[in-house]
Amino acid sequence: MHLSNITKIFIIGFLFSACTQHAPIERSEIEALLDEYSTALSSKSAAKIAAVFHENAIILPEGKTVAKGTASIAENFKELESLDFEEKFEIQEILLAGDMAIIQTQNTGRWNNPENGEQVQFSVKGQMVLKKDNNGQLKIFRYAYNSNPTKQLAQPIPGEFMHVVYFWLKNPDRQEDRDAFLSSLTNFIERSENINSKHIGTPADTDRSVIDNTYTFSLILSFDTKVEQDKYQEEAGHLQFIDESESLWKKVLVYDSERL
Repeated sequence: MHLSNITKIFIIGFLFSACTQHAPIERSEIEALLDEYSTALSSKSAAKIAAVFHENAIILPEGKTVAKGTASIAENFKELESLDFEEKFEIQEILLAGDMAIIQTQNTGRWNNPENGEQVQFSVKGQMVLKKDNNGQLKIFRYAYNSNPTKQLAQPIPGEFMHVVYFWLKNPDRQEDRDAFLSSLTNFIERSENINSKHIGTPADTDRSVIDNTYTFSLILSFDTKVEQDKYQEEAGHLQFIDESESLWKKVLVYDSERL
């Protein structure tokens, strides 16, 4: 993690300017506190998360407003309560200094974007300063963390039923045949009322022993269910496409599958 110099000075200044009022921190206390913090994150409760922080705590999220005090910190984490997310909290390094400690952390996980339902993964690195409160309970006193760009995870193809077709034309090098085939296929696909998603393609420029790139065109369609696929088979446009184009192909292979 690359914290700004100001942030580093801010953390270190609080670390070494404080007077020792409590017994030195034990590693077991640190692990217990961070376990509590991890459990609070998993609960998605802003109140439980804020309870792990010192009453005079400050968090410095990169690119966001600084939160001071437990009330402000609870508000900062309020958005988590409505998110569908999973997070793993890890300790990377611990530096003990009397009744305070600096912890290097990393949070990784995923969340679902509520606007479009897409699943996104994240990785956040941070530094914490831990300090005991007036009751001698170890709390998070300062927390600075970055905001790494999120990465979208692979999304499922929409629909439960996949219909994959490969066409071998009789004269694949004849442009008139290719144009006639594509025109008939495209006109039909664009008018279909049952197709969820579509892909019309040609062989990719790949060369491995397991690849069959002898076909001329591929058609990959998804449907909400098999019911829509069955309706698609009987559409007037589909029957018209077959009537117009079957004289152009010498071979057709179809692979149907349903989502696990």
